[in-house]
Amino acid sequence: MDVTAILRRVTDDDGLDALMDDPASVRAVLDTLGEHVGLTDRMEVPPRGSAVVGLTDRVVVKMMAPHDKAYSDTELTCLRTLRDALPIPTPEVLETGDLEGWQWIAMSRLEGRELADVWPDLGGKERLSLATHLGEALAVLHGLEAPPTVERLDWNAWRATRLAELVATQRRKGCPEALLEGLEPFVTKADTSAGRMGWLHTEIMLEHLLVQHTAAGWRLSGLFDFEPSWVAPVDYEFSSVGLFVSSGESDVLREIMRASGVSASPERLFAMAMLHRYANLAWYHRRIGGPLDLSALANRWFG
Repeated sequence: MDVTAILRRVTDDDGLDALMDDPASVRAVLDTLGEHVGLTDRMEVPPRGSAVVGLTDRVVVKMMAPHDKAYSDTELTCLRTLRDALPIPTPEVLETGDLEGWQWIAMSRLEGRELADVWPDLGGKERLSLATHLGEALAVLHGLEAPPTVERLDWNAWRATRLAELVATQRRKGCPEALLEGLEPFVTKADTSAGRMGWLHTEIMLEHLLVQHTAAGWRLSGLFDFEPSWVAPVDYEFSSVGLFVSSGESDVLREIMRASGVSASPERLFAMAMLHRYANLAWYHRRIGGPLDLSALANRWFG
């Protein structure tokens, strides 16, 4: 299989999706990358994501396409800056390089299990303990000075553009008309001012956190995937936390925000979720459920 041709065909997100949907091509790319990096262990392939990733027992190698170089640069900067800076471990950069225009990062593999696999079996006290740990870590991240190369979001310009495209974008993503009706006025009426700005991960979710069981109980043992990180309103962070960590569990979200020193209304967090770079109201509704009334839905997800 001509790996050079495979990699050069990927010039946009559609090309990347086509590659990621072809396991044989992904396998060939990782085998070639392993030889390029000098790994002797055959890499396993995790579930499909937005980058080509290979895993050994000790190393994670992540490749990002040339059109995503800005994301790759951001991740590299974040990992180098945040090493040992947070209460939750982050990967250590071991080596980085280029293969046919694709930037790759070899990083340490963190210990632990994906929180998404453990979460369904945890009791209420265990979930709240992890919520406290996560909130404390986010407070540290949001208080750090981001490196100059991490993007500072022009929030007012971003908000105006996202609002103008909101209904058309969500309709294109299959959002039910019952939710689209009144969506723009609801988000416009909510408080979406910048407020306090901070260095954000932007995609805090169960799938991006690792846990280990210790004598003191479950503890967070890893946080990864920093490529979409930027400086933006702190409450923007908690829209993804509410959707992908607490998922409607009000006590969990309340504890994460308390430990982070943050307070925001359900309407503000819902509006931030709709202004998020990856906002997909139809998918959120399928994933978490809830009423078709926007006010009630905001309270269901972020109350």
